[in-house]
This record gives sequence, structure tokens and C-alpha cells, in this order.
Amino acid sequence: MFNQIKWAFQRVVRGYDDRITCSYDSHLLLMMKPLKQSCLEWLGDRDWAEHFTGRKEIYEKTVELIEKWEQRKDGLSFIEENDLQDELCGYIGKHIHWY
Repeated sequence: MFNQIKWAFQRVVRGYDDRITCSYDSHLLLMMKPLKQSCLEWLGDRDWAEHFTGRKEIYEKTVELIEKWEQRKDGLSFIEENDLQDELCGYIGKHIHWY
């Protein structure tokens, strides 16, 4: 109970709590659904997509990688699962300034 109160207080004061200091990949992966939705919305805007061709390609690849990660099969080995996450997170990290 003490930790729950402490973490809630930290989130109010800092906007995050101490638990974020580990498993950064888990926190990043929680953002995949809204990132995919955002990319799809922008790609659905024809005028925008035609005007920003470089961004269009990045958004399309992002959606492709997120869908590949979402459709991963149960029973993947730890290494296979990490390879999918590394590919996805690496691509997003490389293009973070485009989102």
C-alpha cells in the first residue's frame, strides 16, 4: 500500500513514477496502438499524404512494423520476440522526429 501511494504521489508531482526506471521497452510498446492510429489518420488524409511524401513512407513502414508486431504468434522464442521488438523500436527511434 505504501508503494501505491508513493507512486501515485510521484506521478502527480513529476508526471511519472520510479517504476519507469526499468523496462523502458514495455513503456514504449504501450504507445504502439495510439501511434498506429495516428499514422493511419494522417495517411487517410489524401492532401497531407501527397504533400509530405517522405513522411508518408515512414508512416506506412511504421504501420507495417506495428501490424507485424501485433500479429506475432504465440510460442515465439524469447529471442524471436525480442527481434520483433528491436526492429519496431529501432525504426521508431530512428524516425522519432517524424511523429
